[in-house]
Amino acid sequence: MRPMSASVPLEVIPLGGCGEFGLNLTCYRYDDELLAVDCGLMFPEDGMYGVDLVLPDFSFLREQAASLRGYVITHGHEDHLGALPFALREAPAPVYATGFTLSLLREKLAENSPGYKVELVEIHPHQRVTVGPFTVEPIGVAHSIPDAVSLALRCGAGLAVHTGDFKMVGPSQDPSHDHSQGHKSPLGGTDIERFEELGAEGVLVAVADSTGALEPGLCGSEGDIAEPLADLFATTSGRIIMAQFASNIERCNTVARLCRRFGRRLALEGRSLRQYTRHAESLGLVSFPPGLRATLEELQSLPSRRAVVMVTGTQGEPGSVLRRLALGDHPNLSVQPGDTVVLSSRIIPGNERKVNRLVDLLCRQGATVVDAVRDRRVHVSGHGYREDLRRMLLLLNPRGVIPVHGRYRMLIEHADIAHQVGVERVHIPQNGGVIEVNDQSMRTTGQVEVGRVLVDGKGVGDVEELVLRDRRHLAATGTVVALLTLDSSGGDLVRPPELTAVGVLGSQEYDEILGRATQALAKTIQELPPSARGLPEELAEVVRRRLRGFFRKELDRKPFIIPLVIEQ
Repeated sequence: MRPMSASVPLEVIPLGGCGEFGLNLTCYRYDDELLAVDCGLMFPEDGMYGVDLVLPDFSFLREQAASLRGYVITHGHEDHLGALPFALREAPAPVYATGFTLSLLREKLAENSPGYKVELVEIHPHQRVTVGPFTVEPIGVAHSIPDAVSLALRCGAGLAVHTGDFKMVGPSQDPSHDHSQGHKSPLGGTDIERFEELGAEGVLVAVADSTGALEPGLCGSEGDIAEPLADLFATTSGRIIMAQFASNIERCNTVARLCRRFGRRLALEGRSLRQYTRHAESLGLVSFPPGLRATLEELQSLPSRRAVVMVTGTQGEPGSVLRRLALGDHPNLSVQPGDTVVLSSRIIPGNERKVNRLVDLLCRQGATVVDAVRDRRVHVSGHGYREDLRRMLLLLNPRGVIPVHGRYRMLIEHADIAHQVGVERVHIPQNGGVIEVNDQSMRTTGQVEVGRVLVDGKGVGDVEELVLRDRRHLAATGTVVALLTLDSSGGDLVRPPELTAVGVLGSQEYDEILGRATQALAKTIQELPPSARGLPEELAEVVRRRLRGFFRKELDRKPFIIPLVIEQ
C-alpha cells in the first residue's frame, strides 16, 4: 500500500443517480480503498412487466469487494437505501447510518436476507468514525424523512462533502405543535453553522444533490403548511383523505396534531405508511395521542366531519391505496361524494400522466381534490431549491463541485449555480465515470461498468435479458386472457367474462377453477363504480390485479394476465 499523502488523488465514482431519479450510489476511493455512500433503487418504469425493482449494477462493487471498507447511508428513502440488502450479498461490508435509517434497514434485511449477518454501526451528527482511510462525520440536515445527514469525508487528499438530500431550513416551526406531549421533531434542521465551519476548513470537492435545481427561490419548512392545512380542516365538513409519501413522518405529526385540534380521528391505510410510522413511534419521532388512532371500521361509525384517513399512492402507482380508491377497488374503503382528497406531495417527474388520471378518477367519484396545482401550500418539498443550493455552496466554498442526483438538465442547472457563486472547477458526471480530484484539477480518468439490474420478486436478472426473462416467466407460470364485453352506454357486462388459460391449469381442474375465477372477476367488475368501468385502461388494471390475486391464492402462481375490453 502506498503511503497516504496529498499527492494521492481522491476518486469519486458515481454508479447511479446521475441523469436519472433513483439508484443513488457513489463510491469514494483513496489509496486503493473504497467507501460507498448510499445504495438506492428505482421503481419500474412503464412497460417493465414482471419487474418489481430496478437496482444499480453491482459489478464494480463485486470486483472491488476486497477493498470495500463500508457503506455509509445518508437517509432511509428507497432511492438511497433500498438496494443495500442486494448489494451486501455481492459485496459485504459494515454499514454506517443514523438510528432511524438503521431501524428501517434491519427490517429490510430480515425480509430479504433472513439470517444474513452484517455489522451495523449507528452514527450521530458531530461524532466522527473511521472507515478505512476515511474519517466520516455526519452533519444533520432537514429533509422529508427523519435522521437525514450530509457527510464530511476526510482523507489524505483533503475534505469532501457529500450533501445527500437536504434543504436549508432550521427545525420545524409548526405553530400547532403541542410540546406538552413530549414529541421531538424528526426534522432537526440543517446545521448551517457546521457547514460554515467546514467551508472555513477548506473543502476540496462538494458532491451535491441537484433534484431541486429547476425550482426558483428557497424551499419552505414543514411549518409553512401547518396553517393552510388547518384552514382546510376547519372548512371541510366531510371526510378528509390525506395522501402523502409514507416516509414523511413530520407530515404525520402535523396531521395528527390537526386531528386532535379539530376533533377528528385518524386511520392509517397502506403497508409502507404503517411500517414507517411503526419505526418512528419506537424511536419517539411521531406521536399519536391516546384515542386518536382508529381502524377503518371504527371510522365508518363516525360522522364524516370527524374522520381522516391517511393513505399512500400519491404518484398513481398501480396497486397503491389511493389508486385502488380511485378505481373503487379497495376492499375496506371507498371514496364518497363530499370527501376531500388532499395530495400532500409533489409529482415526481415522469409521473404527470398517472397523477392526472388519478385526479380525474377521484373527481368522477364526487371527491374534491386539493393538490399543489390547486393550492401549492398543501405540500413542501424535502429537496432544496435553487437558492438552497446556492447558499450551501456559499457556505462550503468548495474548490470543486460535482452535481449528482437528478435528470441531466438538473445537473446542468446546478453546475450553472456553482459557476455563479465563483466555483472554478465544476464537473458534470456520468454514471461509471472515475473522477480524479486533487488540489490542481478535477477530471474523468476512466470508466467502470454500470447499468441496471432487474428484480422480479424471486431473484435478480440482467437488464439485457428482459425479453428472455419475460419468455421464461410465460413458460413457467402461463397466460390468462380475459375478454370483457361491456355495454357502451352504461359500462355493464353484456355477458360473463370469458377466460382462456394456457399453461396454467391441468385438464382435470381447468373448468372448475376457471369457472370460479370467472365468477370472482364478474363480481369485482359489478361492484366497481361506473367511473372505473367506463375507462378501459383502469378496468384492465383491476382485471389484472383481481386475477393475479385469485391464481396466487388458488395455485400459488402468478400468470401473465392479458385483459381485452370491448364495448358494444
